[in-house]
Amino acid sequence: MSPRTPNPDPPHMINRIFLGWDRPPLHVATEWLAQREASTGDFRRYLIVLPTSRAIRRLQELMAQEAASRSWPYYPPRMLTIGQLPERLYEPKRPFAESATQTLAWVRVLQEFDKERLAQVLGRLPEPSDLRRWWALAELLQSMHRELASDRLDCQRVLDAVGDMGQDDERSRWEILVSLEQRYLQCLDDVGLWDRQTARLVALDRQEFATDQQLILIGLADLNRTTRDILDAVADAVTALVFAPDAVADGFDAHGCLRPDFWHVYPIEIPDASWRIAESPLEAGYRVLDEMAGLLESDPGLGPHDVTVALPDESLLPVLQTLARSAGIQIDDAIGRPLDQTPLFRWMASVADWMTSRRFAALAELVRHPWMERWLSGQSELDVNVPTLLDEYHGTFLPQTLGRRWPDVAAGADDSRLARRYGRLVRSMKRLVASID
Repeated sequence: MSPRTPNPDPPHMINRIFLGWDRPPLHVATEWLAQREASTGDFRRYLIVLPTSRAIRRLQELMAQEAASRSWPYYPPRMLTIGQLPERLYEPKRPFAESATQTLAWVRVLQEFDKERLAQVLGRLPEPSDLRRWWALAELLQSMHRELASDRLDCQRVLDAVGDMGQDDERSRWEILVSLEQRYLQCLDDVGLWDRQTARLVALDRQEFATDQQLILIGLADLNRTTRDILDAVADAVTALVFAPDAVADGFDAHGCLRPDFWHVYPIEIPDASWRIAESPLEAGYRVLDEMAGLLESDPGLGPHDVTVALPDESLLPVLQTLARSAGIQIDDAIGRPLDQTPLFRWMASVADWMTSRRFAALAELVRHPWMERWLSGQSELDVNVPTLLDEYHGTFLPQTLGRRWPDVAAGADDSRLARRYGRLVRSMKRLVASID
């Protein structure tokens, strides 16, 4: 399964609708949609595409409110993010490999590949047993594969381009990458799975994309080449809502996305009356909250989700979030929470640290995770506050690591009981670790 040369762009153009920028985009989009089905309230023929899940939830809320105000027998549209759209427009022939499965396939291909040739591309290779480094290399190749696919490319097409440009020094490297990519796809094929990115390219080349629904693009400021080609394949059914006036239509391309060169030189005039001067981050935070309160009071239809705060320095975000929470307002980072700050990732990192290092500090951090606290509270043999117990034990014995032997207790019966209680805790932790293994 490999993509062929792309077809020429279709003659049809996506319909762009310019709705101005004087009001919150999702409110304007709601009104525009309502006007299209004002007599029926039936939106089942619409497929609405938004940039984020948060935007989907907000538009669903606004559409439901609009339906209630009009007393519609409301039939909602299907809403999804741009990343979910392609599989709604063609019929996959096989189930897709999940991200972890894809990475495992890359690991297998790398470990079975000729090591001398592989070193020409990746340099020094990990030891055969160093799964963590092999996994990191697999993720690197998977990222490259996805990046190429987003531009409707694969390693073979890059190799062809390198040959056309006469870059012989790069040719050998890309020949190896072509072999790796082909073996990766074959690895998935052997177990009856498809690579999602490659499947989209093949569907494009075979002109399999089609729809009988109306696609409405809302707030999509940037799209990669593959997504653009997919939309072009069904252009007759696509409408892009652009939240700007017709006067700046030249600032948007045929898909309703931003043209950076236009906006880099576009003059933005901010009247003096709109400026607020603050002498510190804290004062700036209070100014932001005052302005938000004024906006929300001036229009009861607005909510905090309709307000965007642009910060020149991301270090200001925690200050603003703290102030907002004290005022009962939640301010979210537009890029979302980093994966390494999610509860699941932090719990897994703590478990891995404890299992690999056996450090007392790692154990103390693990048992303070909320999930572990709930689990430990259900262990009948532990009749003590576990974090407190660990602190007492550390204060008595000052252990750095926890091995097979435990420190002798020489300070009396009380300390002996403490050591026995700690031993019960360790046995419980071992049961948890065994269940994870």
